[in-house]
Amino acid sequence: MNKLRVDLDLLLESFTLEKEGVCKEYLDTLTGEVINIPMEVAEAVENYADEEELEEWQRILMEDAQAIYDDKDGRYLSIPTIQDEFSNKLITDFVNNFINEEQLKEKFLKILQGKNSVSAFRSKLYNYPNLSDLWHDFEERRLKDNIVQWLKAFDIEVI
Repeated sequence: MNKLRVDLDLLLESFTLEKEGVCKEYLDTLTGEVINIPMEVAEAVENYADEEELEEWQRILMEDAQAIYDDKDGRYLSIPTIQDEFSNKLITDFVNNFINEEQLKEKFLKILQGKNSVSAFRSKLYNYPNLSDLWHDFEERRLKDNIVQWLKAFDIEVI
């Protein structure tokens, strides 16, 4: 198993960041660094575009983007976004394990049946500050466990 120093909090941010159409994020499996490549930079590398068309701050990222694009050895792992199914299961586990009042439990579980269930759950949860704090601790612990399992699938152990 490859031991790697990884900032789990930063990786957690990357897993939960809604990045569709904005950026791509990668984990460098040699350094443990999380690399954020804006879509404009990734597209410039993929399409062999002229760097001059990019802003200065974007040109700085071209070297990393090129290394990621050229990677054939699996050094850079694309960091996935947490899927709604995982979030819904997490919420269901939380509600079933931490809410004892049946009516309240039913309210929260019913939210999961509608559209935008995750954001609806979070909005409703803010009406219950004690549960909200408990949720954030629970969610962070479970997400970090999920990240550690994701890393293990690539034979990486966090040190």
